[in-house]
Amino acid sequence: MLSSPSQPPRIVVGLLTPHTGGFYYGTVMNGILKAVRKNNAVAIAFETSRLRLLRGAEILSSARVDGWLAINEFSDSPLLAELRARGAMIVHVHSRPEDESGATVLPDNEGGCRAVTAHLIWHGHRRLAFAGNLIHIDVAERYGGYRAALAAEGIPLESPLVFDTVHHKEADGRAVANQLIEMRRAFEHGRAPGPPVTALVAATDRLAMGAITTFTEAGYRVPEDFAVVGFDDFDAAQFVDPPLTTVRQSFGEVASCAVTELLSAVRDGRAPRALLRVPTQPVVRRSCGCLLSRSVPPSLSGLQTERIEGLTRELLAQAGRNRLGSISIDEWPDARKIAEVVELAARGEAGNEVVRADWWRGFLAFKRDAESAVRVMELLEASLRAWSGDTDGQKSFAILRDLRVSLMHEWQRAERKMVSHYESVTEAAYRLANAISHSKADPSQDLSWIRWGNAQHACCALWPERSSTMDPRRSLQPESGVSLLGGANRLRVTGEYTASLGALPTSRSGTISASHFPPTQIIETAEREGAIVSVASIPRGRGGEFGLLAVVAPLAFEHLEYVGTPGDWAVQLGAALDRAQAERELRASAELDSLTGLSNRATLLARINALRLAKDSPLFALLFIDLDDFKKVNDSLGHDAGDQLLIQIAARLTDQLTGPRDPLGQNVVGRVGGDEFVVVLTGIEGEADTVEIVRALQDRLREPYSLLGRTVFVSASIGVNFGRGTEADAQELLRDADTAMYRAKMQGRARHEIFHRGMHAQAVEKLHLDARLRLAIEQNELELWYQPIINLATGRDVGAEALIRWRNPEQGLLSPARFLAVAEDVGLAIPISEWVIRRAVEELALIERSFGPGLYVNVNVPAAHIKQADFVEFIEKTLSGAKVSGRSFGIELVESALLDEPAKCALALTRLRSLGVRIAIDDFGTGYSSLAYLRDFPVSTLKIDRSFVTNVPGDARDNGIARAIVAMGQELGLGIVAEGIETADQMQFLKQSGCDYGQGYLMSMPLEFPAYLARLSSLRSFAPPPSVRRIEQGSEHPRTAAR
Repeated sequence: MLSSPSQPPRIVVGLLTPHTGGFYYGTVMNGILKAVRKNNAVAIAFETSRLRLLRGAEILSSARVDGWLAINEFSDSPLLAELRARGAMIVHVHSRPEDESGATVLPDNEGGCRAVTAHLIWHGHRRLAFAGNLIHIDVAERYGGYRAALAAEGIPLESPLVFDTVHHKEADGRAVANQLIEMRRAFEHGRAPGPPVTALVAATDRLAMGAITTFTEAGYRVPEDFAVVGFDDFDAAQFVDPPLTTVRQSFGEVASCAVTELLSAVRDGRAPRALLRVPTQPVVRRSCGCLLSRSVPPSLSGLQTERIEGLTRELLAQAGRNRLGSISIDEWPDARKIAEVVELAARGEAGNEVVRADWWRGFLAFKRDAESAVRVMELLEASLRAWSGDTDGQKSFAILRDLRVSLMHEWQRAERKMVSHYESVTEAAYRLANAISHSKADPSQDLSWIRWGNAQHACCALWPERSSTMDPRRSLQPESGVSLLGGANRLRVTGEYTASLGALPTSRSGTISASHFPPTQIIETAEREGAIVSVASIPRGRGGEFGLLAVVAPLAFEHLEYVGTPGDWAVQLGAALDRAQAERELRASAELDSLTGLSNRATLLARINALRLAKDSPLFALLFIDLDDFKKVNDSLGHDAGDQLLIQIAARLTDQLTGPRDPLGQNVVGRVGGDEFVVVLTGIEGEADTVEIVRALQDRLREPYSLLGRTVFVSASIGVNFGRGTEADAQELLRDADTAMYRAKMQGRARHEIFHRGMHAQAVEKLHLDARLRLAIEQNELELWYQPIINLATGRDVGAEALIRWRNPEQGLLSPARFLAVAEDVGLAIPISEWVIRRAVEELALIERSFGPGLYVNVNVPAAHIKQADFVEFIEKTLSGAKVSGRSFGIELVESALLDEPAKCALALTRLRSLGVRIAIDDFGTGYSSLAYLRDFPVSTLKIDRSFVTNVPGDARDNGIARAIVAMGQELGLGIVAEGIETADQMQFLKQSGCDYGQGYLMSMPLEFPAYLARLSSLRSFAPPPSVRRIEQGSEHPRTAAR
């Protein structure tokens, strides 16, 4: 409670409401405001459509609020449960709590609907339909009134006449009307028994209005063919044709009753009453079948004073017709003046009496519809004629004309005032939005933009940021609003505004807890001005919220039409803060890498140019760093893991090369794209100390990384280029460091190279190679060489691996290491792979024609090719065209090829195995191996990488690895091929270990095709491998056969 030394404490009511504007919520807020003013209280409205009040262990404003109103569609079970656990008083308005606990204030839905249903029955209707969404509590009660009225008259309830609508919109009313029309037509054509449905009880006016429109469009008359009644007395209900008979419920009265009960309970220290009903009032118009009622004049007898008093009472009754309460003379004091001028006219004494338009102002405050205007004028005419005895109307004409004209003038004036008001608030809303969006200052600190609204006092408070908005790495973190750790449940008041002083620099230092928001000054203003405090969330565009906006404003008409509410202002403020943050991030992104926060290319080039142009021409070095096999991390663990690896590497580079290790703060670390980093290294003396720094850096980068619970190791290739003065521009220096890095890659990776002039010439040569390679396929410069695969047990040939070579007219015979990487870079990998497959199958067909079947040929297929949709069809068509069996052909894949898009790969390989094609895993054990693919893919052969063969039998670890691969392959029923056998000791060890096959220089170097044919001719003896025989005989390992 709020208190001051001279006044008793005032109760603060918390309003949990999805909105504060619109026809319903605006009227509710108006009723609440009247009640809190009358009861000397203060209300804080929380717009819960975007606002979350329960924040960890704290509830927003819980230290301020003495009792709560939960209005209509508000729903937050955890918050309500927490409030009840704390003993808070809660009264529900137009709704019941989900757990049926707590106090509830509802209109008399059942009684109102029962009355209008009984009224239709009185008109003679016996089959009446009902329409509404029965899940809604109000509608369910109205349905109960409908049933009760039927039961009272002995009319049976018919389920087909109860329409449970999806919503309460006019479209739902149209749908119900169409069904009723179909039922009527079925009756009219003898397809359904009678009598027909003749009346509709609609749960809301919007449903009723939609039904009336559909009935009239279909040629049916309302109410003659279909009588219709509604509920709510929506403004537009009186203007439909015919005007809608409905039930008036005063939203404001319901809200006012709820406030009064809550305040009484708080003051008396008792629990609010469980259920309160506010009366509803039938409003009879013409859609039910009633005609416009005629006014009855006051009694003809009596004195002049009695006549005036009687007519005054009748005028007040007309103004209050269909209202839940009567109208007092204080609310329309000029009613007496109208009665007096009519009485004077009846006695012929009106003379030049001036009739004023503003006499009707009180009437129009309650009635602004044509029927009411007709009724009141009929009352005046009937009274004037009765009192004067004038049957022809001559004496009454002048005064009645003046009264009628003055009523129309005042009505027009009120309409013009309303239009003017709309225009002014619309212009104010535009000016306010424009002021926020074009504010040069931070709009959360400078609240001068709010001057275009009607705020009396306002303040803005923001939640603490978890990281600097200038750091682009924030984009990696979820924007979930406010963390509940530490002091995140405290707000920082950033700006304040008062109507008298304008925008103020915040006078409060530090923060305010969520439970004590809004500040005391805001509540004191609301108490002094008799206004409501509105608290709205300032939303972020990417979810969550920046903070809160608290506004004290008089409840103006715009609240009723969703124009200019504090909730709208908070949304616009959030949009402005989003734009400001985006601009900050954009400025930062112009200089920094968005993922790692390191310098970007533009910043690096600017730093290099600054060093070039420095007066003392310092020596500096550029380190161009590229991670080795970074793609394998992305392929095996996913791109999120790859991003995390880049962030960790950025942190290591920064730690290793800046901070204490860079006392002058001149080194710059940047990321130029993908997995490429650049370091501008200063303060060096020459090549020796630079190499020492590079080696230390490589050691640091080799240390293990933790990604998604896994330990990962990576290495880096580094190119080094030195610069001094202006002998080369920044782009050239960076390009040459890049060239040196690629040289390090070519030399085996995980190393560094220092740039020299010859490297640039090699890069130019590579560019030339790129252009020349595009012509190689067309000009038939590619050829296949064959390296035999030998059965280690028998020493006989079982097949061969086809290896591509390029006979370059300018450079001679080139190995694939010279051009395949270039082919992948320029998009020629798949065309070359297709050429290899076609040529290998053609030459395999020639082998079989010359020597008969029995040998197989394997080709290496890049990962990109196997993922092509037509890959299997291409191989099948190629084999069929050459009349070669799939059992004589095989493909070799590296492990990483299976890890990207595994489902697509598995489908392609399964289809290939159905053709008999052999599937071999090349370089097994060197990639990011996962034994899962041996289970999930139809693999037939494993090829032990040469790196595990080179050191056997002299290296115990390689011996163990080789034996393990052989044993695993045997257990799985897979063929095992050892690559790179160069010595007899290696072959003997592999034979003893159980390895099936091998290839290498010991048995044969790769041979041109004619030389390979000559080898086969000289051998004259070869046999298919046992694994092929097992497949042909159907006795392979059961798990392999199941594939």
